[in-house]
Amino acid sequence: CLRTSAGSAAPRPTPGSQLPGPTSLCAARFFRVAGTMTEAKAPVFRDWAVMRNTLLGKHALYGKVLTFDKGKYPHHLWEAFVEKLGRELGLVSVVAISVGAMIGGGIFVLPGLAATMTGPSLWLAYVISAILVLPATLSKSELGTAMPGSGGTYLFVERSLGPVAGTVTGIGAWLSILFKASFALMGLGGYLALLSDLPLKPVAIGILGLVTYINIQGISKVGRLQTVLVGICLVALTALGFSGLAQFQPQLLEPHFPHGVSGLFASAGFVFVSYAGVTKIAAIAEEIDNPSRNLPLGMLLSLGFMATLYALVSVVLVGTVPYGDLSGDITPIATMAERLGGHEVSLIVAAIAILALSSMANAGLLASSRFPFAMGRDGLLPPFTGRLHTELLTPIGSILMTSVTMGFVILFLDVEKVAKLASGFQIFIFCVENFALIIFREAGTSWYRPTFRSPFYPATQIFGILGGIALLAMLGTMAIASVLGFTLLSLLWFVCYGRTRVRRRGQLQQLGHRKDLVQSPPPGETDPLDSGAGPTSAPTLVALIGKERSPESLMEIASALTPTPLDVVEVAYFQELPEQTELADATFVEHKIKSIRRRALAMAEDLGIKAHFQTVVTKDTRQALYRKSRNLSCQWVILEHRYRRQAVLVSNPLEWLLHNLGCDVAVFRDAGVRVYKKILVLAEPGPHDALVVKTAHRLAARSQATLTFIGVVPPDIPALEIQNLLDYHDQFKQLCDAPSQSAIVKADNLVEAVVKASVAYDLLVMAGAAERHWRNMLVGSPKQSIAARAVCSVLQLRTPQEQTHQALAPDPGGLDQLSLVDVLAPNALQTGLETPTKDELFAYLSRVFAQNLGLPEKEINEGFWDREHQQNTGIGQGVCIPHATIAATEGTHAGLFALKTPIPYQMASGEPVHLCLATVGPPSDRHAHLQILSKFAKLVMETGFLQEIALATSNKELQQAIRNAEKEYARATRT
Repeated sequence: CLRTSAGSAAPRPTPGSQLPGPTSLCAARFFRVAGTMTEAKAPVFRDWAVMRNTLLGKHALYGKVLTFDKGKYPHHLWEAFVEKLGRELGLVSVVAISVGAMIGGGIFVLPGLAATMTGPSLWLAYVISAILVLPATLSKSELGTAMPGSGGTYLFVERSLGPVAGTVTGIGAWLSILFKASFALMGLGGYLALLSDLPLKPVAIGILGLVTYINIQGISKVGRLQTVLVGICLVALTALGFSGLAQFQPQLLEPHFPHGVSGLFASAGFVFVSYAGVTKIAAIAEEIDNPSRNLPLGMLLSLGFMATLYALVSVVLVGTVPYGDLSGDITPIATMAERLGGHEVSLIVAAIAILALSSMANAGLLASSRFPFAMGRDGLLPPFTGRLHTELLTPIGSILMTSVTMGFVILFLDVEKVAKLASGFQIFIFCVENFALIIFREAGTSWYRPTFRSPFYPATQIFGILGGIALLAMLGTMAIASVLGFTLLSLLWFVCYGRTRVRRRGQLQQLGHRKDLVQSPPPGETDPLDSGAGPTSAPTLVALIGKERSPESLMEIASALTPTPLDVVEVAYFQELPEQTELADATFVEHKIKSIRRRALAMAEDLGIKAHFQTVVTKDTRQALYRKSRNLSCQWVILEHRYRRQAVLVSNPLEWLLHNLGCDVAVFRDAGVRVYKKILVLAEPGPHDALVVKTAHRLAARSQATLTFIGVVPPDIPALEIQNLLDYHDQFKQLCDAPSQSAIVKADNLVEAVVKASVAYDLLVMAGAAERHWRNMLVGSPKQSIAARAVCSVLQLRTPQEQTHQALAPDPGGLDQLSLVDVLAPNALQTGLETPTKDELFAYLSRVFAQNLGLPEKEINEGFWDREHQQNTGIGQGVCIPHATIAATEGTHAGLFALKTPIPYQMASGEPVHLCLATVGPPSDRHAHLQILSKFAKLVMETGFLQEIALATSNKELQQAIRNAEKEYARATRT
């Protein structure tokens, strides 16, 4: 961002210093006015004091307040500037601003209408609403300290859930504030009628025109007037509340719940909008002194103060005015004032209410118009909504659109309906904000670093969401239908307009299945620390995502897994930036990255391997990592992951990616151990056991360690099954040069047994957790629990679907002698099979093998699905290799089935399956199983096997296609 006149990078300025030489700070690149500024209007700053005064609206040339866009520019410049600018809002200021945003129609208009629903329990409705607002308050506090000043609710949700949710929420937030300002204007007309004989709606429209003009002109002094009015309102309401206690009539509080609990909660939902302003202070979190304390504490204090004030005024209201007399009253405070002090006092209160509601309407129009403005800048609304007036520097298009909409609301809806809609949309927005925080927490994004964290996560957010849904239901069908209707319209608008104009992805979209990774071409990457041209290929990629405890440990693992010392190990540090940040402006060097680079390269030199370090600046770490591994044609990707408690949505944001990379993956959990002399190996029958054993063997060879193969079995297991497990271990021990042994542990709980055994070892090597399944959503998988709780370091391994056939040490001669026809079970070679779904295919396979092996069909079917849950058995090219591990089986049995019509198989690529090689066998015959898979894979990849299969119309022709392919493979092998 700092450039000299020649365009080269300028020296970093220090706080309080002049910008050196011809260096200038251009506001077109460094600042924005309400979000944007044209280059023609850009001021040039040469001194920090001038910059500060301009930002604070004190410069003679510019009378507007400019907002620094923290997320878009280098962190060190932002910090240096903030030190000079200062955080000037203390706790008292935070409380004052938050209280000022809540006072208004919620107390001057709503109590009379709400009392009709619940009666004398009106005060309790305000308390219940305050309790249900609390989770959103805590969530907004966290989001505000993580993304201060970045645009409020719309941007929080858009960056969290994506442009679709951003469109819905942006329009919803716009409507909620718009409706709130509209019912303030309608209530204002009611109070004005007490002072003069003027019609309500024309007066409201007239005042709307006035506040529209004020917003267009951008008159900043109105803010000071609003502060004075808020103080007057608080004093007047407090005085009325306490004076009313002297004339309080307890008998008016009976019956306390005339309309039951449903009436109470309906009223609570109705007055919910009264607290809508409590979170507005989060938008200026960067100006708050000690925001991690003052922002949440200020919100909580203001929420508690206003809840107390609302409860006090409302209980005095129903204790001095029969709630039946309040039915339909939109000037309840004036009615109470007349009962307490006479007509003159009611007129004074009416005058105060008019000024307060006018100010509230002005602030509401100001706030609501900024949502279309932000969406217009992001391409989700037409461009006119995101443009500033060249002289007034106000978003006229957005203001006029909001004002016209408010006019329609005032003319065609009554006060009660408008209030219900305002509360309904506000409840919806708060629910979405709670959900957005959950997504940010679960994503574990490196740039998401709030200085305050919501307590009791995720129970607080879940309570807020469920409570909001309950309140929304109590508001009635109109509120629900309106929220759903506008949600559908927002979705339709996005599909028709925004979808083609926005390419961003929210955090939620980055957590799910990413078909875009396998479909999109690799883009260019930003490499500010690249010391030269990197390798075009590398067998091993060490991926650093910013939370590594010891990059040296990853380098040591990489040295063991890299095929030869001449191969280059690529070390990539992924610097993830917020979506709103421009990558071109983020090419800066952090001291942390320099340190990691030095340590990684020094470790590589000590280990005697070649290494190249590169920093990849990205907005999507998963996408960048996927493409990096593809560009380098990696055999291995190695990264560290700190396992945390079981997450609500995902336990590892990289989970899907790690299951779908086209190479082997090693995920390391560092326990601080630096020398691996005793390695524990948890090898279980499945797609990754060969990879686990091979990797453990390499690590042991490099560290001169001993290997222990652990098996956990139930206490009452038959001796035959224990022997099968020992035979399974023996197959792998025979292929390892390092000293090895078996350890069979009898226990009911796999996790507890392995965790207890890990105490005596330095490293645990095991397969990665199974693919995400609904059964593990809340409690996690056993592998995740082991990785999180093991005392020693843990290395989890995964092999890609297309490589599950690779044996530990395949014997080419043995493969040449092996014939698939000879190992196929009776009646297990079929063509033209019709099974429309994966479920039906597995059921048919189970039936065939059950007849051949004399085993229960259900047991075999469960075996197929247990294997499938570990990893999808589709290996590409329309081929799948399901397997069932059955201990009672003698030897491995196979079957080849050609499907008449390809079926969906839930592969990441979405490719259907038309050929199935199914196998059933015991764990003790794993070597034979791998031999069959390896031979089948060789036929598929190195011969015209698939083409011949496609032409086969009978089982005999299918058998001949296998023999022809095996002859072709044998000729190629001899050649």
